[in-house]
Amino acid sequence: MKKIKSLLILICLVINLKAEILTFNLVNFASYVANSNNITILIDEKLKEETFTFIVNENDSSLKAFRVALGLKGLILVKTEEFYYVDKKEVYKEEPKYRSIKLNFVKFEDISNFLKVYDQSIKYEFIKTSKMLLVKSKESEFKSIYQMIKSIDILPMQLKLKITILDTNIDKLIENGANYTNLNFTNNSNFFFNLVSYPFTVKNELSGDDSKGFYTFLKFLNENSISELKSSPVLSLSDEQQIILDLSNNVPTLTGTTTIDENDTKTTSAYEYKDVGTRIVATPHIYKNEDNEINVYLDLELNVSNVVSNSNNLLTTSKKYIKQSFHLPINKLFILTGINKKELTTYEQKVPLLHKIPWLGNLFKFKSEDENNSNLMIVFELINEDKYKNDDIKIVVNQNKLKG
Repeated sequence: MKKIKSLLILICLVINLKAEILTFNLVNFASYVANSNNITILIDEKLKEETFTFIVNENDSSLKAFRVALGLKGLILVKTEEFYYVDKKEVYKEEPKYRSIKLNFVKFEDISNFLKVYDQSIKYEFIKTSKMLLVKSKESEFKSIYQMIKSIDILPMQLKLKITILDTNIDKLIENGANYTNLNFTNNSNFFFNLVSYPFTVKNELSGDDSKGFYTFLKFLNENSISELKSSPVLSLSDEQQIILDLSNNVPTLTGTTTIDENDTKTTSAYEYKDVGTRIVATPHIYKNEDNEINVYLDLELNVSNVVSNSNNLLTTSKKYIKQSFHLPINKLFILTGINKKELTTYEQKVPLLHKIPWLGNLFKFKSEDENNSNLMIVFELINEDKYKNDDIKIVVNQNKLKG
């Protein structure tokens, strides 16, 4: 039995080896397949004039093989109720047309340069009132534009930024320094005091562990009139959106006087107003790293101005300007300190007419000067509302009241 099977296999191999390779033009190939399958295949007259060459095996006469061979030449086999016919494939020429893309969060100005990368045949219009982008292009090009825009048209990340501004009276801090031995901070007490009294000896970034009790320390300074808590707002922080915190006073200063003497003496004074205080302008750049942790780079501009002296309605002001960028991770504090201010306030009171009497006039004048040395400290903290915990570190103070 095995010998018979082996013989049959050998015969099939011999037959296949003897099968000839045939070369046909389109008409002959169609006739060959039609005769083999007992069907009728018609050829368009225009196709008969074109040169098509088909190289096939003698045994390849099936309709399936014929259809595949035609497809490779850009032809198709069409079936009707009575016969088949060969025709050219219709080449679909797509005409560009307008399609719309709704912009949700991204601005048109941010993607306009991206659209210019595409071929000049692509046209687009932006309807500002409805934030609708109209694109005239072919479907494949539109899909590419649509996918790219949707990949960047996402809700920007939004965080909370806490800014604490503390103005510490250095003279008072030094004067009462001995009394601070009565305090027992659970963590970093010496470090906190150095921040306000000797800022040049400490770093300006605190980790989560190092910052425990820090806000309680600031509260203590404020309640004991050692420092003045100027402001501590929590601001919403959006990616690439500028924020401004302005804590300034509009202070008048005398710019000139005019005296007119027409029987009665009249004096007119001209004043100019200027902003004196603290102004913070910050632009955040929010991103996530490979571990999906949120980080922020903050571009900061800080303007600090104060009155140096005020005598006879003539103001002298001092201005400090800082511009820098820094990295602000969550659960860390970034502190700007060492911004020293010296303010000299002169107060003068005179008794009208009498103060002009030679020699005796000094008895009717009163003049005092008050000098104040302070350190401005600004604390930045990035808050993740899901993880943020209130600082609940307690201070233990002896029952004896602090002097001053």
